[in-house]
Amino acid sequence: MTRHRVLTALTVAGAVAAVLTSTPASGEGKPPRAFDERVVVRDNFFSPRSLTVEPGERVKWSWRGDNRHNVVFKKVPAGASKRSSKTRRDGGWMRSFHKEGQYKYVCTLFAGMRGSVTVKPPPDEGTAGVNAAPHP
Repeated sequence: MTRHRVLTALTVAGAVAAVLTSTPASGEGKPPRAFDERVVVRDNFFSPRSLTVEPGERVKWSWRGDNRHNVVFKKVPAGASKRSSKTRRDGGWMRSFHKEGQYKYVCTLFAGMRGSVTVKPPPDEGTAGVNAAPHP
């Protein structure tokens, strides 16, 4: 094969592999995304102020406005990280949430600017798909 044909074949193979690995094989679930939920950081509030996510989901904060803000976690579930954003005026910041419970955050530059992320408990794998309703 010529060098051009080899490069073309490798490019096509790479594109096919990327499509196959990004789509669930069973057709269930959702393909991976850059983030699962979004919070907009505005002058001087978070929108939405609170949200609920599944374990492992990612939240992206996007700055929109003229003032500088940060996202600083003050209260998290035991053993969870308090990893917080830098102070910024624009751009975005993302964080994953794995531990069940409530994560409360603030902007340390503006009093009253608060938000929270609640992580649902993981599904009980022993009862997944089981109908909990009593039978007659």
